[in-house]
Amino acid sequence: MVAGLMVLCSGSLAWINGQMPINASFGAMLSQAITTIFGGSVTISIALLNQISMAAVLFVVGVIILVAAVLGSRAIAIVGAAISALIVAMWIIATNISLDGLINNFTRLGAGTNLVIISIVTTLLVVLLPKLHKPSKSAE
Repeated sequence: MVAGLMVLCSGSLAWINGQMPINASFGAMLSQAITTIFGGSVTISIALLNQISMAAVLFVVGVIILVAAVLGSRAIAIVGAAISALIVAMWIIATNISLDGLINNFTRLGAGTNLVIISIVTTLLVVLLPKLHKPSKSAE
């Protein structure tokens, strides 16, 4: 649940280079990420996607992770973490930060970016680590 709340809160905080998710278009970031990944040979420009802000997408992802926590579904939690990772990757591609710059400047990436990255790590740790069981008391 904590991971879902962190994603929900990240939608109202500054991300990389002080950008706010409410001012960023999901369609524009998706188009730029796909163009960068495929070296300019593929472009996507859908007007409907340009109307969706990243804050709305982050809200939906946060709700997905919260639903996964309430239902106890590992599959839904993994989907939420994967979508969160894709959002962070789109922000990184849009701002042209290298992997080295991402690791060395983690504290200057913005509170929103930090919250989502910590949320991804938390979700994956909870899902991938086995549950810890208390040893049963033996009959004396």
